Amino acid sequence: MGRWLAKDPHKLNDGVNIYQYATSEPVNVLDPTGFWTVSIGGYGAAGAPGIVGSGGFSFNLDGRGNISVTGTLGGGGRAGTPGASGGVHIGGTTGRDVGDLTGRYVQYSAGGAAGGHVGGTVYFGPNSAGDTVKGGGVDIGGGLGVGLDVQVTNTWELWRGDIWDLLDPWGMLPCH
Repeated sequence: MGRWLAKDPHKLNDGVNIYQYATSEPVNVLDPTGFWTVSIGGYGAAGAPGIVGSGGFSFNLDGRGNISVTGTLGGGGRAGTPGASGGVHIGGTTGRDVGDLTGRYVQYSAGGAAGGHVGGTVYFGPNSAGDTVKGGGVDIGGGLGVGLDVQVTNTWELWRGDIWDLLDPWGMLPCH
């Protein structure tokens, strides 16, 4: 006992239970990096050939139970028709935690709309440790136009907590 094939990248940040990273089932559950974040939020974008701008917000969750709300603004270039869209974005990243979702990212987006809008987004940028965070997602909403956009976005953390802040905001449950 006491030997691993690979070190847990979280080290002991998840507590003294060294199997916590694999939901206490290290034989049945694979977690090669232990790093992930998922996001759901709203967005809006507008552009014309040569220029595009966007903004949005997201509710984010990571593999450690941290949660955050972030806001994003961006701008860049567009190839396509004039147009605008807005709706819901659902995505995921390789971020270590929700704090890795802040900062400057390069974002590539493609989509089309004629009333309804469906699109996809891929983004990447450095986290505070200097690692590259990669992510992507889908956009579903309404709008008009077709475009391929390349933007630089800036994301700010508006609020941060952990899952217990939502489940037990008054601290009355004995289980945490």
